[in-house]
Amino acid sequence: MRLAARNPFQPILKTRASRAIEAQVRALIAGGQVQPGDRLPSERILAQALGVGRSTLREAIRILEVVGLLDVRPGEGTFVAAQAPLRGPGSEPRP
Repeated sequence: MRLAARNPFQPILKTRASRAIEAQVRALIAGGQVQPGDRLPSERILAQALGVGRSTLREAIRILEVVGLLDVRPGEGTFVAAQAPLRGPGSEPRP
């Protein structure tokens, strides 16, 4: 049987780096490693630590801000929201 006829391959799903960052921050909040009111490291430091560009990091931060997990304060930094919900648009359902 020819390989093309039975096609055993599945498409590779691409994950956006910003979604991986978002998942990591959600896990840190859910796990209690960062608490409401905690200030995150600067964009430069976070981007270096995560191995991504600052624009990718900014995209993840915007998503997390929109769902209410982060509070971005210009000139002050990025903070875990005081009432950080663990669920929101785009979050995984909890068991």
